[in-house]
Amino acid sequence: MDLYLDQMIVLRKKQKKISELTKDVSEYLSESLNLKFKNKEKKLRIAYHSACSMQHGQKVHNQPINLLAKTKNEILEIPEGHICCGSAGTYNILQSKIAKQLLQNKVKNIESLNPHVISTGNIGCITQIANGTNIPILHTVELLDWYTGGPEPKEFFSVTEEDWNHYHNQLFLGFCLLLQKIKVNDGGYIFLISSNVIKEPNPKLIISSAYRSAFSSVFKILSKEFASKQISCINIAPGPINTDRTKELIDDVEAFAKTLPMKRLGKPEEIGNFVKSIVEHDIKYLSGAVINFDGANSNFVY
Repeated sequence: MDLYLDQMIVLRKKQKKISELTKDVSEYLSESLNLKFKNKEKKLRIAYHSACSMQHGQKVHNQPINLLAKTKNEILEIPEGHICCGSAGTYNILQSKIAKQLLQNKVKNIESLNPHVISTGNIGCITQIANGTNIPILHTVELLDWYTGGPEPKEFFSVTEEDWNHYHNQLFLGFCLLLQKIKVNDGGYIFLISSNVIKEPNPKLIISSAYRSAFSSVFKILSKEFASKQISCINIAPGPINTDRTKELIDDVEAFAKTLPMKRLGKPEEIGNFVKSIVEHDIKYLSGAVINFDGANSNFVY
Protein backbone atom coordinates (compact mmCIF):
# COMPACT_ATOMS: atom_id res chain seq x y z
CA MET A 1 0.00 0.00 0.00
CA ASP A 2 2.85 2.39 0.88
CA LEU A 3 4.45 1.73 -2.52
CA TYR A 4 1.13 2.44 -4.22
CA LEU A 5 0.74 5.73 -2.34
CA ASP A 6 4.30 6.75 -3.19
CA GLN A 7 3.63 6.08 -6.87
CA MET A 8 0.41 8.12 -6.72
CA ILE A 9 2.27 11.05 -5.19
CA VAL A 10 4.89 10.93 -7.96
CA LEU A 11 2.20 10.72 -10.63
CA ARG A 12 0.28 13.66 -9.16
CA LYS A 13 3.43 15.78 -9.22
CA LYS A 14 3.95 14.90 -12.88
CA GLN A 15 0.31 15.63 -13.68
CA LYS A 16 0.56 19.00 -11.96
CA LYS A 17 3.71 19.78 -13.92
CA ILE A 18 2.08 18.92 -17.26
CA SER A 19 -1.01 20.96 -16.34
CA GLU A 20 1.11 24.01 -15.52
CA LEU A 21 3.05 23.73 -18.78
CA THR A 22 0.03 23.19 -21.02
CA LYS A 23 -1.77 26.02 -22.79
CA ASP A 24 -4.19 25.72 -25.68
CA VAL A 25 -3.10 27.45 -28.87
CA SER A 26 -6.23 29.63 -28.82
CA GLU A 27 -5.24 30.91 -25.37
CA TYR A 28 -1.79 31.81 -26.63
CA LEU A 29 -3.10 33.50 -29.78
CA SER A 30 -5.62 35.49 -27.73
CA GLU A 31 -3.14 36.61 -25.08
CA SER A 32 0.19 36.98 -26.85
CA LEU A 33 -0.28 37.83 -30.53
CA ASN A 34 -2.04 40.71 -32.26
CA LEU A 35 -3.30 38.88 -35.34
CA LYS A 36 -4.15 40.96 -38.41
CA PHE A 37 -7.35 39.62 -39.94
CA LYS A 38 -8.24 40.09 -43.60
CA ASN A 39 -11.77 40.73 -44.75
CA LYS A 40 -13.10 38.38 -47.44
CA GLU A 41 -16.13 38.98 -49.61
CA LYS A 42 -17.68 35.55 -49.15
CA LYS A 43 -19.08 35.14 -45.65
CA LEU A 44 -19.33 31.70 -44.08
CA ARG A 45 -21.59 30.15 -41.49
CA ILE A 46 -19.13 28.42 -39.14
CA ALA A 47 -20.45 25.95 -36.56
CA TYR A 48 -18.04 25.86 -33.64
CA HIS A 49 -17.78 22.56 -31.75
CA SER A 50 -16.38 23.11 -28.25
CA ALA A 51 -14.40 19.95 -27.49
CA CYS A 52 -14.89 18.37 -24.06
CA SER A 53 -11.13 18.43 -23.46
CA MET A 54 -11.18 22.19 -23.90
CA GLN A 55 -14.47 23.42 -22.40
CA HIS A 56 -14.66 20.93 -19.50
CA GLY A 57 -10.99 20.07 -18.95
CA GLN A 58 -8.99 23.19 -19.80
CA LYS A 59 -11.94 25.58 -19.27
CA VAL A 60 -11.24 27.06 -22.70
CA HIS A 61 -14.40 28.04 -24.57
CA ASN A 62 -14.67 31.74 -25.35
CA GLN A 63 -11.13 32.26 -26.66
CA PRO A 64 -11.49 30.29 -29.94
CA ILE A 65 -15.00 31.70 -30.52
CA ASN A 66 -13.74 35.26 -30.04
CA LEU A 67 -10.85 34.62 -32.43
CA LEU A 68 -13.17 33.14 -35.08
CA ALA A 69 -15.52 36.11 -34.68
CA LYS A 70 -12.69 38.37 -35.85
CA THR A 71 -12.90 36.71 -39.28
CA LYS A 72 -16.26 38.55 -39.68
CA ASN A 73 -18.02 35.28 -40.45
CA GLU A 74 -21.17 34.10 -38.68
CA ILE A 75 -20.08 31.90 -35.76
CA LEU A 76 -22.74 29.41 -34.66
CA GLU A 77 -22.71 27.62 -31.32
CA ILE A 78 -24.07 24.09 -31.66
CA PRO A 79 -27.19 23.11 -29.66
CA GLU A 80 -26.35 20.89 -26.67
CA GLY A 81 -22.75 21.91 -27.24
CA HIS A 82 -21.72 20.73 -23.77
CA ILE A 83 -22.36 17.10 -24.77
CA CYS A 84 -19.56 14.89 -26.16
CA CYS A 85 -19.34 13.98 -29.85
CA GLY A 86 -18.40 10.41 -28.91
CA SER A 87 -14.66 10.57 -29.58
CA ALA A 88 -13.36 10.98 -26.01
CA GLY A 89 -9.95 9.36 -26.48
CA THR A 90 -10.45 5.57 -26.61
CA TYR A 91 -14.13 5.83 -25.66
CA ASN A 92 -15.24 5.44 -29.27
CA ILE A 93 -13.37 2.11 -29.35
CA LEU A 94 -14.29 0.74 -25.92
CA GLN A 95 -17.90 2.00 -26.00
CA SER A 96 -18.52 2.08 -29.73
CA LYS A 97 -22.34 1.81 -29.60
CA ILE A 98 -22.72 4.75 -27.22
CA ALA A 99 -20.07 6.71 -29.13
CA LYS A 100 -21.98 6.15 -32.38
CA GLN A 101 -25.20 7.44 -30.84
CA LEU A 102 -23.40 10.49 -29.46
CA LEU A 103 -21.97 11.14 -32.94
CA GLN A 104 -25.40 10.88 -34.56
CA ASN A 105 -26.85 13.35 -32.04
CA LYS A 106 -23.94 15.74 -32.53
CA VAL A 107 -24.19 15.65 -36.33
CA LYS A 108 -27.97 16.18 -36.16
CA ASN A 109 -27.46 19.30 -34.05
CA ILE A 110 -24.70 20.58 -36.33
CA GLU A 111 -26.66 20.03 -39.53
CA SER A 112 -29.68 21.79 -38.03
CA LEU A 113 -27.63 25.00 -38.28
CA ASN A 114 -26.91 24.49 -42.01
CA PRO A 115 -23.29 25.65 -41.70
CA HIS A 116 -20.77 25.92 -44.54
CA VAL A 117 -18.00 24.55 -42.34
CA ILE A 118 -17.37 23.15 -38.85
CA SER A 119 -14.54 24.33 -36.64
CA THR A 120 -13.06 22.68 -33.56
CA GLY A 121 -9.76 22.60 -31.69
CA ASN A 122 -9.48 18.86 -31.03
CA ILE A 123 -8.08 16.39 -33.58
CA GLY A 124 -10.05 13.49 -32.10
CA CYS A 125 -13.30 15.42 -32.54
CA ILE A 126 -12.34 16.29 -36.11
CA THR A 127 -11.83 12.61 -36.94
CA GLN A 128 -15.03 11.54 -35.17
CA ILE A 129 -17.36 14.18 -36.61
CA ALA A 130 -15.92 13.81 -40.13
CA ASN A 131 -17.14 10.20 -40.05
CA GLY A 132 -20.74 11.37 -39.63
CA THR A 133 -21.18 14.30 -42.01
CA ASN A 134 -20.09 15.64 -45.39
CA ILE A 135 -19.81 19.18 -44.04
CA PRO A 136 -16.10 20.16 -44.12
CA ILE A 137 -14.50 20.27 -40.67
CA LEU A 138 -11.33 22.20 -39.95
CA HIS A 139 -9.11 22.87 -36.99
CA THR A 140 -9.73 26.37 -35.65
CA VAL A 141 -6.13 27.34 -36.39
CA GLU A 142 -6.56 26.42 -40.07
CA LEU A 143 -9.42 28.92 -40.39
CA LEU A 144 -7.46 31.57 -38.50
CA ASP A 145 -4.53 30.97 -40.85
CA TRP A 146 -6.71 31.51 -43.91
CA TYR A 147 -8.09 34.78 -42.53
CA THR A 148 -4.70 36.15 -41.54
CA GLY A 149 -3.20 35.63 -44.99
CA GLY A 150 -2.02 32.01 -44.92
CA PRO A 151 -0.42 30.98 -48.23
CA GLU A 152 -2.15 29.03 -50.94
CA PRO A 153 -0.08 26.35 -52.72
CA LYS A 154 2.15 27.86 -55.42
CA GLU A 155 4.90 26.61 -57.69
CA PHE A 156 8.24 28.43 -57.78
CA PHE A 157 7.82 30.50 -60.96
CA SER A 158 4.36 31.70 -59.93
CA VAL A 159 5.64 33.16 -56.63
CA THR A 160 5.97 36.93 -56.93
CA GLU A 161 8.34 39.25 -55.08
CA GLU A 162 5.32 40.55 -53.20
CA ASP A 163 4.50 36.97 -52.12
CA TRP A 164 8.03 36.42 -50.81
CA ASN A 165 8.00 39.66 -48.84
CA HIS A 166 4.52 39.02 -47.48
CA TYR A 167 5.11 35.45 -46.34
CA HIS A 168 8.57 36.22 -45.02
CA ASN A 169 7.03 38.74 -42.64
CA GLN A 170 4.01 36.64 -41.82
CA LEU A 171 5.55 33.18 -41.58
CA PHE A 172 9.23 33.40 -40.77
CA LEU A 173 9.27 36.68 -38.87
CA GLY A 174 6.07 35.74 -37.02
CA PHE A 175 7.59 32.40 -36.04
CA CYS A 176 10.77 34.03 -34.72
CA LEU A 177 8.88 36.70 -32.77
CA LEU A 178 6.66 34.03 -31.25
CA LEU A 179 9.71 32.10 -30.04
CA GLN A 180 11.20 35.26 -28.58
CA LYS A 181 8.05 35.95 -26.58
CA ILE A 182 7.17 32.42 -25.55
CA LYS A 183 7.55 31.60 -21.86
CA VAL A 184 8.38 28.01 -20.96
CA ASN A 185 8.93 26.73 -17.44
CA ASP A 186 12.22 25.03 -16.71
CA GLY A 187 11.92 21.35 -17.56
CA GLY A 188 9.23 21.98 -20.15
CA TYR A 189 8.84 21.09 -23.82
CA ILE A 190 8.46 22.91 -27.12
CA PHE A 191 7.17 20.79 -30.00
CA LEU A 192 7.43 22.10 -33.56
CA ILE A 193 5.15 20.36 -36.06
CA SER A 194 6.99 21.04 -39.30
CA SER A 195 6.83 18.71 -42.33
CA ASN A 196 8.93 16.18 -44.21
CA VAL A 197 9.37 18.90 -46.86
CA ILE A 198 12.30 20.12 -44.72
CA LYS A 199 14.21 17.11 -46.07
CA GLU A 200 12.35 16.41 -49.31
CA PRO A 201 11.10 19.80 -50.63
CA ASN A 202 7.80 19.73 -52.51
CA PRO A 203 7.86 21.74 -55.78
CA LYS A 204 4.15 22.50 -55.37
CA LEU A 205 4.77 23.93 -51.90
CA ILE A 206 7.82 26.08 -52.57
CA ILE A 207 6.99 28.76 -49.97
CA SER A 208 6.12 26.21 -47.32
CA SER A 209 9.21 24.10 -48.08
CA ALA A 210 11.55 27.10 -47.88
CA TYR A 211 10.22 28.53 -44.66
CA ARG A 212 9.72 25.24 -42.84
CA SER A 213 13.41 24.54 -43.44
CA ALA A 214 14.22 27.98 -42.05
CA PHE A 215 11.99 27.33 -39.02
CA SER A 216 13.82 24.08 -38.37
CA SER A 217 17.24 25.75 -38.48
CA VAL A 218 16.18 28.39 -35.95
CA PHE A 219 14.55 25.71 -33.78
CA LYS A 220 17.73 23.61 -33.81
CA ILE A 221 19.82 26.57 -32.66
CA LEU A 222 17.32 27.38 -29.90
CA SER A 223 17.39 23.79 -28.64
CA LYS A 224 20.95 24.48 -27.49
CA GLU A 225 19.91 27.73 -25.81
CA PHE A 226 17.09 26.02 -23.89
CA ALA A 227 19.06 22.88 -22.99
CA SER A 228 20.60 24.36 -19.82
CA LYS A 229 17.08 24.84 -18.46
CA GLN A 230 16.14 21.23 -19.28
CA ILE A 231 13.66 22.51 -21.88
CA SER A 232 13.41 20.04 -24.74
CA CYS A 233 12.82 21.23 -28.30
CA ILE A 234 11.53 18.43 -30.55
CA ASN A 235 10.79 18.90 -34.24
CA ILE A 236 8.15 16.48 -35.58
CA ALA A 237 8.25 16.25 -39.39
CA PRO A 238 5.05 14.52 -40.59
CA GLY A 239 4.65 12.98 -44.00
CA PRO A 240 1.22 12.25 -45.54
CA ILE A 241 -1.28 12.69 -42.69
CA ASN A 242 -5.04 12.36 -43.00
CA THR A 243 -5.98 16.04 -42.68
CA ASP A 244 -8.16 18.45 -44.64
CA ARG A 245 -4.99 20.13 -45.92
CA THR A 246 -3.89 16.85 -47.48
CA LYS A 247 -7.27 16.51 -49.15
CA GLU A 248 -6.86 20.00 -50.64
CA LEU A 249 -3.49 19.15 -52.17
CA ILE A 250 -4.28 15.64 -53.47
CA ASP A 251 -7.11 14.99 -55.91
CA ASP A 252 -7.65 11.30 -55.15
CA VAL A 253 -6.60 10.65 -51.55
CA GLU A 254 -7.64 6.99 -51.55
CA ALA A 255 -5.60 6.20 -54.66
CA PHE A 256 -2.64 8.11 -53.24
CA ALA A 257 -2.83 6.19 -49.96
CA LYS A 258 -2.50 2.90 -51.83
CA THR A 259 0.88 4.03 -53.18
CA LEU A 260 2.31 4.50 -49.68
CA PRO A 261 4.34 1.78 -47.92
CA MET A 262 1.67 1.33 -45.22
CA LYS A 263 -1.16 1.69 -47.75
CA ARG A 264 -2.72 4.45 -45.63
CA LEU A 265 -2.26 8.01 -44.49
CA GLY A 266 -0.96 8.74 -41.03
CA LYS A 267 -3.51 9.51 -38.31
CA PRO A 268 -3.30 12.88 -36.53
CA GLU A 269 -3.86 11.13 -33.21
CA GLU A 270 -0.68 9.09 -33.76
CA ILE A 271 1.31 12.30 -33.51
CA GLY A 272 -0.68 13.33 -30.44
CA ASN A 273 -0.01 9.99 -28.76
CA PHE A 274 3.71 10.31 -29.52
CA VAL A 275 3.85 13.77 -27.89
CA LYS A 276 1.85 12.48 -24.92
CA SER A 277 4.27 9.59 -24.44
CA ILE A 278 7.31 11.88 -24.52
CA VAL A 279 5.88 14.21 -21.86
CA GLU A 280 4.39 11.51 -19.63
CA HIS A 281 7.68 9.59 -19.50
CA ASP A 282 9.76 12.73 -19.01
CA ILE A 283 11.97 11.98 -22.03
CA LYS A 284 14.34 14.94 -22.30
CA TYR A 285 17.38 13.77 -24.25
CA LEU A 286 15.62 13.91 -27.62
CA SER A 287 16.04 17.68 -27.60
CA GLY A 288 17.22 19.06 -30.93
CA ALA A 289 16.08 15.97 -32.83
CA VAL A 290 13.90 15.84 -35.95
CA ILE A 291 11.40 12.97 -35.78
CA ASN A 292 10.31 11.79 -39.24
CA PHE A 293 6.67 10.77 -38.96
CA ASP A 294 5.99 9.42 -42.43
CA GLY A 295 5.29 5.67 -42.31
CA ALA A 296 8.54 4.79 -44.16
CA ASN A 297 7.50 6.97 -47.10
CA SER A 298 10.67 9.05 -47.30
CA ASN A 299 13.90 8.06 -49.05
CA PHE A 300 16.39 10.00 -46.95
CA VAL A 301 18.50 8.41 -44.20
CA TYR A 302 19.44 11.45 -42.10
